[in-house]
Amino acid sequence: MSESRFYKIDGNTYIKTTDKENNPLDLDSEEKIITQVGNYLDSVSTVKIKNERDKTAENIEAINGLDGLLKKEILNLGVSAENIRPNIVETIHFLSEEDFCNFIPRAQEIKVGAASSAARGNILICPERFSSEAQIYKALLHEMVHAQSLRILKMGDGMQNYSVEKLGYKNNSFQGLNEAITDLTVFEIIKNNRDVLKNMIGLSDDEFKKIEKNLYPYCPLVEKLVDEIAEQKQESREDVWRSFERGLFSGEIMHLRDIENLKGEGALRLIASLGYSQENDKKVFDYFSVEEANKKELSKYYKQENLEKAA
Repeated sequence: MSESRFYKIDGNTYIKTTDKENNPLDLDSEEKIITQVGNYLDSVSTVKIKNERDKTAENIEAINGLDGLLKKEILNLGVSAENIRPNIVETIHFLSEEDFCNFIPRAQEIKVGAASSAARGNILICPERFSSEAQIYKALLHEMVHAQSLRILKMGDGMQNYSVEKLGYKNNSFQGLNEAITDLTVFEIIKNNRDVLKNMIGLSDDEFKKIEKNLYPYCPLVEKLVDEIAEQKQESREDVWRSFERGLFSGEIMHLRDIENLKGEGALRLIASLGYSQENDKKVFDYFSVEEANKKELSKYYKQENLEKAA
């Protein structure tokens, strides 16, 4: 079987070619097209959207502050600075309610007010959809974590188009796990920087409690697994959690085998299936003995759905 080639484009972004049997291009031609695609990806993420609102000085200061905290978190996980996407701030676009819904039609039916596109590499946010500054920037930080997660794009027929093959843990599975680890990473950053964020984004004690209470419904399951794996392996909880968190940005997945070692054959396949159907998720929660209160959160999640499916 012939192999594909990987090209690093920008920090966390790689392009995977089609295999040689289906790729008629010679290496020089392929590399030229990859360069063109890389330039396109850079421009499409930062190009201004029609009717986009200009960021205020306060917006820019807060976004730069969050960007710094996120990059610090990634570096502390042992991820190389070379694997951090440098221009996240420029890819963020503030939109009105009308324009947000025009750009993402399904947004009229759901309550989520921020979305990131792995294909375009940009982030859209509608401030009117949030009750406070802290909630706006918490949602924005969630999308910024997605934007910094490992991204693999696969070139299509004749290298003329591409699709998203992988973002963080998510490929054709692991959507729920990816969202949970993303939200827990956001919470980790917020929890560890509460004093700084009080002034930066207006993070009061009440706002912190709201964020803590409204994490993704899969978060308690991931935390439960981390606790039990740490106990089984006689390792610190922090070390086990760091391996899960680092996987978002590094692409490492070997630590997920610990779930099978803990819960038995087939357990990882169940985790991979989270995020695609409410009925299935309830069965997975039953298997892993997740508390009833967290099962009820699934209904709220599926009413809102995952905006990234529409982005």
